Amino acid sequence: MNTIIQIYGGFTVQEKKEFARYLKDKNRRNDTKNLALLKLLDKGKVKNAHTILYPNQDKGAFHALCKRVQDSLVDFVASQSFANESQKDMETLKLLLASRLFFEKKYFKTAFKTLGKAEQKAKTLENFSILSEIYHTKMQYAHANPAWSLKKIIWDYELNKVLLEQDFQLNMAYANIKENLVNTPKKPVQSIVGEAFSHFKVKINQDLTYKSVFQLMEITATLGKLQRDFYSIAPYMMDLFNAVREKGEVPLQQQYYYLNILYLLAVTDFRNKKFDSSQCKLLEIEDVIKTAKKGTYHAFKEKLGVMHALNALFTSKIEEALTILKLQSKTSLNAQLLLAMCYFQKEQFSEANTVLIQLNKNDAWYEKKMDWIWVLKKNIMEILLYIELDKLELVLNRLNRFSKNFGKQLRAIGEERVLIFMDLVKAYYEAPHLATEDSFKDSVENSFDWVGNDQEDIFVMSFYAWLKSKIEGKKLYQVTLELVS
Repeated sequence: MNTIIQIYGGFTVQEKKEFARYLKDKNRRNDTKNLALLKLLDKGKVKNAHTILYPNQDKGAFHALCKRVQDSLVDFVASQSFANESQKDMETLKLLLASRLFFEKKYFKTAFKTLGKAEQKAKTLENFSILSEIYHTKMQYAHANPAWSLKKIIWDYELNKVLLEQDFQLNMAYANIKENLVNTPKKPVQSIVGEAFSHFKVKINQDLTYKSVFQLMEITATLGKLQRDFYSIAPYMMDLFNAVREKGEVPLQQQYYYLNILYLLAVTDFRNKKFDSSQCKLLEIEDVIKTAKKGTYHAFKEKLGVMHALNALFTSKIEEALTILKLQSKTSLNAQLLLAMCYFQKEQFSEANTVLIQLNKNDAWYEKKMDWIWVLKKNIMEILLYIELDKLELVLNRLNRFSKNFGKQLRAIGEERVLIFMDLVKAYYEAPHLATEDSFKDSVENSFDWVGNDQEDIFVMSFYAWLKSKIEGKKLYQVTLELVS
């Protein structure tokens, strides 16, 4: 059941609809309960699912149902992947194999034409492995085609071999960064990325494939997110993006990767407080989506909405952010948490509490669905909100649990200052009058190792703004904007 929750829970609204249609088409009987199980999952009725579906407590039948749904989920995901990416590679391989069969039967004219199509497709897909096989075939039958130059074929093969080797080097660099992410989380971002690129001789230029650039940007952005350091990764992200720009017009087959590259750069710009630049990237994504394949819009709809709202929130347009988020909060956990944050910034604490109450699953569930940093933000916001609402028991309970739940992970990435911040929050709650005393102000100022406005993480600043607003006696949103601008 946990596997079903994890896979199905990661689907977008559109993917859930498509999976339901997929099951409906497979069902041969009217009494099949797989669609009913999906409805329960959508409603969050996980614990009682077996008793609702099987009132006679037939656990064997329930487990069999879960096994069938899990198998269907795997088949569905596999078929979706095949339909999107693998199918294109398979079409190219089929053309290559067909051309070889035509060569064996000495249907040379058809063989040359078919192999030419395979080569063009492989180049568009930047599939160097298949191209290598295509050039092997061309060399083998070069004598049969006067229009082919063996010297040119060998030159193409050697060039492709360089690109194939570069692809391997990129994959090794990618794997190395991922390993460091796990084993040395405190190691500086620039060291992890720089050493990996240098060791595996990664050259950032237009020869990089769209997929490789996306993978490298994704893992680099993940590193920046975990270490709260998007400032250090920005030059790498920009170099990778420029390498894509140098490739010229984006082929239709590579649009998905290109859109994700743009999105990662938009996030990096936002986290570095370059809001105008971030917004420009989002608008470019929307322009590309207009001509992209069907379904692309749904893949980016939630992410674009949240990013538009974030840019609005931190550029004095909080009402615009609220309008965007209210439309998305029912289908997006990110939008729901950000909506609560907007209400909190406006000091509309009851409204913020109403939104957060709806996030009523346990932290373990949200960590699987999102990540632990998302859960961390949710917990900090809840504690600050309970202080504002003066819910004594909830405040003390959450504060006592905080270090136990997050201390180990925060220390592992060198973010002890979050724990220090929560200690100061506790001190303020126990004696609010301290906020106006010089000793408390000095304690706050001396407790944090700030890295400067340009480099400081925007979410760290927005939480710190709450404490600063208490010290200065100003409106929270005003202090937040002053800190990030």
